[in-house]
Amino acid sequence: AGKALKSRLTPWCVRALNQEQIGILIDNAAAKYNIPLDAETRKAIVLQSDGSPREALVKLEQVIGGGSPVTEKTDTVEIFDFCKFLYGAYGKPEMWPAVGAKLRALKNAGVAAEGIRHTALALASSTLMSRVDPAALDMIDIMSSPLYDQGEAFPKLVAMSFKICHCTPSIPQK
Repeated sequence: AGKALKSRLTPWCVRALNQEQIGILIDNAAAKYNIPLDAETRKAIVLQSDGSPREALVKLEQVIGGGSPVTEKTDTVEIFDFCKFLYGAYGKPEMWPAVGAKLRALKNAGVAAEGIRHTALALASSTLMSRVDPAALDMIDIMSSPLYDQGEAFPKLVAMSFKICHCTPSIPQK
C-alpha cells in the first residue's frame, strides 16, 4: 500500500521566505486592500512571521482587526518593542525591575506568552544571522523551549527574561 500511495503523491519542497520577500508580500497585501501600515508594524509582522507567508498574512489580518485603521499601537508592536527592550537588558541585572514591569503590563493586556517568546526568538535569530552577537545566541538558548498558555506559560517567560537580564555572555565579545 505504501508504494501505491507514494506513486500518487507529488512531492513539494518548501522553504521559508527571507525577510525581504515577506516584506514585499505584506506591502502588496496592504496596497491591494488599501490598508495603512506604519513601518514599525510592518517590521514586527516580518519578524514574527519567521519566513512563513501564511503567518505573515494572519498577523496582518490581526493588526487590521476587522478593518479598523492601523493607527493605534497594536499588540504586535508592543511585543516587538518589549523584545527589543529585553534584548537591550541582556546581561544588565539592574534593568530587571523595568523588564518585569513591562512583562506585567503585557500580561495584564492579555498578550500570549508564546507570542512574546516567538518574537524574541525571531529578533535574536535575525540578529545572529547578520553578526556574531552573544546576546542573540544566549536569548535563543534561553528561550528555545516552547511555552503553552495553560497557566504556567507566563511564569516560565518571566524566568526566561530574568535569566537574560542576569546572563553572562557565553562567548566573548570582540
